[in-house]
Amino acid sequence: MLSVIDIYKDCEDRINVEENGQFSYLMFNRFSKLAELNLLDWLSGDISALIPPEPFRTQKNSDYLSPFIVKYPVNVKDGIITRPDDYYLYQDLYCLSGDAECDDTEEMVISKIPVKVLSNSKFYQRARTYIKSLQPSLKKPIAKQGGKEFQFLPDDIGSVVLEYVRYPKFAFIATVQDEVYNQPVPDAANSKDYEWDEWASGALVWFICDAFANRTREQALKMANSMTGKVVRESKS
Repeated sequence: MLSVIDIYKDCEDRINVEENGQFSYLMFNRFSKLAELNLLDWLSGDISALIPPEPFRTQKNSDYLSPFIVKYPVNVKDGIITRPDDYYLYQDLYCLSGDAECDDTEEMVISKIPVKVLSNSKFYQRARTYIKSLQPSLKKPIAKQGGKEFQFLPDDIGSVVLEYVRYPKFAFIATVQDEVYNQPVPDAANSKDYEWDEWASGALVWFICDAFANRTREQALKMANSMTGKVVRESKS
């Protein structure tokens, strides 16, 4: 876990509040949430898949995203499942099939059968096809996304497991009022730390400080932040 209060202090050092103005905890919390979303987007690749990194292009990228990949087992009802609320990015989808082994123990073997996720047009083409090898079946199930749902064929597919990249549980700093100086100070007991590992500290600080520089139109900070880079390999100094 990455300390949210430590990240605030790192940002405060880079921002140099004596020259660039107030950096409140409320402001930090807003910029911090945006920073986590920006970091998740940066790791998972751009929407056109033209700007890397794409998911799992390298082992490092895979390791960075792995804490946010979860399995969601669910029973399909009327051919439909609803995506979890924290769903961010599709990873994998398969159904579970049980077959009894042909021996005295009659042990049940659970196999994973991949579910092919198709576009709307291809999904309905497969649904209407007369070609037997392309017709959906329990051994060759298909699915499509619509809104926040997955629709399956055949619709009596049973249990499936959706693997997906979830949103992080966003960090924030809670505050209490300092009785001596009559100003808010961090409340460590009620603050929520980041789920990200230590490697993410530089990137989070970068995104937060960049948002602050944009808000204050502080070109010197913007330039210094750009020269520093999100991670060590981006440093231009």
